[in-house]
Amino acid sequence: MYEFDFSVPNNGYGGNNGYRAYYSNNAYQQPQKVISSSRIWYAAIVPVLALFIEIYANSIMLGALVWSLAVISCIAACKFDRNYLRDQGIDLTALKPSAVFIPPLYMRKRARLLNEGCPQVIVFFVGLVIALANNGFTMALAMDEDDMISEVKNNYIFNVASFEDAQGMEMLGDLLD
Repeated sequence: MYEFDFSVPNNGYGGNNGYRAYYSNNAYQQPQKVISSSRIWYAAIVPVLALFIEIYANSIMLGALVWSLAVISCIAACKFDRNYLRDQGIDLTALKPSAVFIPPLYMRKRARLLNEGCPQVIVFFVGLVIALANNGFTMALAMDEDDMISEVKNNYIFNVASFEDAQGMEMLGDLLD
């Protein structure tokens, strides 16, 4: 609001040897808004969360349901973030509504709009690569017949071991070997 200039004129050496003092009354200035990125961080870690939740899916249908919900929740987080930005009064003309359907694209455009870095995009892609490499569908495709047979044997023996008769368990193990 108030400005005082205590500068020394240029002495010909290409610089100002003096200094400039500015006084402003900050008591009347509004604090700058802080924009929350929690929804975008959630969308960035959804692939890793889905990978951990998929461990508890004991059928293909439940595994498919987990990954379907992961995609839906990632899109929903981007949609909620867009609504949040609109409520904060940010101009969203550069951020089209259809961008929420492609979360990494939305994250990148949001970072560019707010003049921020984009670590969320990096976390999303790293998590997506890890999730694609280690999910149950990929692991099932990588199994060969010997792995499947040994898995069925171990699963069958484990289920029989839950019964109280230990002699039947030993006999069954001998027959399978």
